[in-house]
Amino acid sequence: MKKLVKCRVCKKKISINADNCPSCGEPVDKEYYVAESKKGNNIIVAFGVIFGLYYFATMAIDRENRKIKNTPEYKLEEKNRKIKESEELYLKIKKIPASYIYLNMNGYNKLTKLNPENNVFQNKLKEYRNKVSNMEMEIGAPSKMVNMDGVPVEIAIYWNHHLKDPSSLDDEKCSNVGYSSKGWMYECTYRAKNSFGALVLGSNTYAIKKDVVTRTR
Repeated sequence: MKKLVKCRVCKKKISINADNCPSCGEPVDKEYYVAESKKGNNIIVAFGVIFGLYYFATMAIDRENRKIKNTPEYKLEEKNRKIKESEELYLKIKKIPASYIYLNMNGYNKLTKLNPENNVFQNKLKEYRNKVSNMEMEIGAPSKMVNMDGVPVEIAIYWNHHLKDPSSLDDEKCSNVGYSSKGWMYECTYRAKNSFGALVLGSNTYAIKKDVVTRTR
């Protein structure tokens, strides 16, 4: 057992062989400190046993999973799963307008990961990556959103400067509708007070080109 322990009254370190704590005068009960030390050791041993059991159980499960993944049945099931997932994803991508270049790029990126040997998907991914690169050079990168309803930071700032009463702004929502030579296009709706103090519904289309917002409608 360690010779130094903490006094149970003042918590200062004392010798187990002392008669009294030199700081507070509490009598040193050697049997108490011996029992506390054993209790602490038992807890450490218990944690060690639990961790050891958990480790060996995890290793056993991992070995079993590796065996399952190497079976012909599992490989066939995994292949069929990827085929089905690819077909469903491809149908979704086909419905995305070509102007939504980021959605198309992300979709073909997922398809390429599922089908790394498919040249059609690789070419499509390359095509949309080039479009994204060219578009960002021309009009800038897409905006960051200020809320879950797709409102870009630049449009939020624009409203703060152009609305009659920015503090009344409520229920604002935007959706990206692609891009043009004017910039990234967004259709937005919101409610805010007009010059007469009445709460009205606003609906406008905005273009963002290199952080500059223009209202197009």
